[in-house]
Amino acid sequence: MSISNVHLNGAGETLNGGLCTALSLLFAQPGFTWKTFAMTQRGRPPFWFLWRGYGTNAAGGVPAEGISFWVYDCVRRHLGRDGQELGAGANVVASSLAGLVPSPINAGFERVMTRQQLEGGGFWHHVRALYRTGGLRNIFVGIEPTAGRDAVYNLGVFALNDVANRVTRPWIEDPLAQTAVSGMGAGIVAGALSTPFDLCRTLVQSSSDEMMRKTAWKIAKEIIKRDGIRGLFRGCLSRCVTVGPLICLTTIFKKYLPPYFPSWFREPPPTA
Repeated sequence: MSISNVHLNGAGETLNGGLCTALSLLFAQPGFTWKTFAMTQRGRPPFWFLWRGYGTNAAGGVPAEGISFWVYDCVRRHLGRDGQELGAGANVVASSLAGLVPSPINAGFERVMTRQQLEGGGFWHHVRALYRTGGLRNIFVGIEPTAGRDAVYNLGVFALNDVANRVTRPWIEDPLAQTAVSGMGAGIVAGALSTPFDLCRTLVQSSSDEMMRKTAWKIAKEIIKRDGIRGLFRGCLSRCVTVGPLICLTTIFKKYLPPYFPSWFREPPPTA
């Protein structure tokens, strides 16, 4: 069965998103750790720190991105007409919603992951420590910048990737190479655009009680006052180097995994 003939149902989209994320994070986790150290200005992490927090990141990212794929599919079906591709505006809406809806899941798990990256320790050690000092609210600190970042990230996975596909299709004949190049390009753009959100999230989730009491907007204003707009892009290089390959791998898996799914995760292609 050719790739283009595989049409997933809602369960299939959810499975596809989860599997894509689980596989991609295996390669991307070192970049996330490097990014965390860069944004918190703690120098370069030792090599043996690089995979810290992978399990926690996957535990949040796999279900969250599974939900994102499902949300995008639902919105696409609702906004699309007669099976046609979404227009630019509708695609931006669908992609952004796909990131916003599951962002609370990511916020909680990434709060723990960030502390693991910087301090070491197990998942439950940090969960108990955070809960003792501030309850559930302390675990879900940083949900607003996480939501903004996830909306932009999923723009890279879906809407920006569609644009990149249309741009690269005429001059790259090999389907795999074309998917990889367009995914990498969309990922780098999404990584750069989402850096201010991720910087605020990282600072809130890794820092002292005084910082936690500040809103992401207040943190952003303080950074701009001290370092200018350029300060909001601290760690941009490390984020682009991480998110570019991450979305590249995600789009490859997104395209080439579905033919291996059992039939109950698929639906028949639309009839003419």
